[in-house]
Amino acid sequence: MNQTAANYQPPQKISKFSQPDKSKILSLSPSEKIKYTDSIRISYPKLQEMLSLVADCHNSSKTQARPTCMRISGESGTGKSNLFELYSKKYPVIYDINGTIKPVLYSRIPCPAYIGGLPPQLLYDLGDPFYNKSKTIILQTKRLYNLLKACKVEIIFLDEVQHLVDRNSHKLLRDSSDWFKELIDETGIPIIFLGIPDSDKIFIENEQLSKRVRIVNTTKEFDNDDTFRKFLYLYDMALPLEESSSIADSDMCCRLYNSTKGNVKNIHDLLVECVSIAIANNATRITMPMFAKAHSKILYSQSIKNPFT
Repeated sequence: MNQTAANYQPPQKISKFSQPDKSKILSLSPSEKIKYTDSIRISYPKLQEMLSLVADCHNSSKTQARPTCMRISGESGTGKSNLFELYSKKYPVIYDINGTIKPVLYSRIPCPAYIGGLPPQLLYDLGDPFYNKSKTIILQTKRLYNLLKACKVEIIFLDEVQHLVDRNSHKLLRDSSDWFKELIDETGIPIIFLGIPDSDKIFIENEQLSKRVRIVNTTKEFDNDDTFRKFLYLYDMALPLEESSSIADSDMCCRLYNSTKGNVKNIHDLLVECVSIAIANNATRITMPMFAKAHSKILYSQSIKNPFT
């Protein structure tokens, strides 16, 4: 007999994450329910492991002269951005009369990447209205150091590192890796580098930077296994619908895996669209035709045929 979501119970150490107040969620307006669904982030063992490693890097700045940094590589949609979103929830931005306190800073490498674009991008993400006023990279970098200190930034997540590699420029790789090395040494702030596997080239280019980035990890798609079912179970419990949609049922689990290839972003986008369809039809759960319609709209290129038809 297939084990359905109705009686499928994940271990307590996983299920304690993200237990929503269902009554409050169900009282939301239709548009709020869709917005809420888009905000759902589910923690799972691999993500918990990386969150713990990020915390180790964060704490290293308080106990070591030179902080420990980390690089995380993985294909698009495998959960790298989720890592920042879950970690930053513990360190919210604080606005007061003395200015902004931003313990966790997230920034993306601009595209196309160039060495002069790095400091103004970080200044912009810090909220500096004069992020592009300094005439030289030296002045911009000094301004960045001062503002990082003023905003009490404790850790930096730097995403899309592969943009530095995409230019296929040896000089850009050398200059940018030197700039990151100096940023770490001058500020004492650990950096979490995020990017696709090709981004690892920047650390190969600069041995001194590689020595500072001592923790290496990877993200990947889910396998079609018990962990994937637990992940779907928690998602199902978090959806703003009155009934369970039984997505952790063994049959639905296989269909969802064939639809999304175990990619976290694909799963998220598919379920957001499914909830939108369910709400538009005043449905209390997601049905198979709704999954089929959502797949055709969102993930039609991900499989040879629609696994929900």
